[in-house]
Amino acid sequence: MRLFISHAATDLEVAEALRLRLEEIPGIECLLLATHVAPGDDWEHRIRRAASECDAIACLVTPEYIKRPWFYAEWASFWFQGKTWYLLLLDSSLDDVFEVMRRRQSAFLTDRRSVERLLRALATGEPPPRGLDLLADETVRAVTEARRRGARALSEADLARLAARLRGGDENVSGDVIERLLLAQRVEDIVGVARNPSSSSSTKRRQLAVLLVQQGVADAAARFDELISNNAERRTVGVACLDRLSQRTDSEAENLVLKIYRAVRDPQRRDLRGHAEALGLAIRWPEVDPIP
Repeated sequence: MRLFISHAATDLEVAEALRLRLEEIPGIECLLLATHVAPGDDWEHRIRRAASECDAIACLVTPEYIKRPWFYAEWASFWFQGKTWYLLLLDSSLDDVFEVMRRRQSAFLTDRRSVERLLRALATGEPPPRGLDLLADETVRAVTEARRRGARALSEADLARLAARLRGGDENVSGDVIERLLLAQRVEDIVGVARNPSSSSSTKRRQLAVLLVQQGVADAAARFDELISNNAERRTVGVACLDRLSQRTDSEAENLVLKIYRAVRDPQRRDLRGHAEALGLAIRWPEVDPIP
């Protein structure tokens, strides 16, 4: 199968990381325009040729990709021919694309199980030498590292604008802003906003804590958890920790949910125990005094 990887110019490093791993699957050959178009080539003509010569398209859907003027044109050139497409989502969601695009397989590139399902769909013949599970693990790591290198390349002015957006008065925190600041290793900016009473409320702190837990940095959320005064909101953070633990081992998430369990009241404790049981988690809940 010849697979056309459609991507934004700013995501070339991620696309290259994907190409190297996908081509480990026997029978898969990937094409990236950035590496297959020579200087002076007609870009539009080359896209049409790619749509004619390739069997399927994999759209690397990132916030930068969605802004591209050729985004839908490239996908539509395959759709009109009845060819297969795959959505590879990074820092984005299915809500960011047309409804018709959601009808084929998609993969979240930071979720190993989701990536493995994609690889199984592509590996219609002989499996790759090192196995699909190991290849999925390596793909997630390679994509994450490539994205991190790209985020570190952001200018200080870009990072300052992201931090300013986070400090803004809007209660709704953008997950994209958190992701970019974390990739640029600016966790202190996030914690600083959470601990600053002039730029955050209990609701905003809860949103920040949940996003940090989801991104695997529960230890950062623990640094301001005690400032979330509402027990229901602290329970929400605890639920996020349990959801994280249902996906992978995370000692920091476990420490945080136990800290929350000790601090909240009995109704919230019952909710946390019930959620853990529903997820099949064996949590060693601490002995605590009743708080009605």
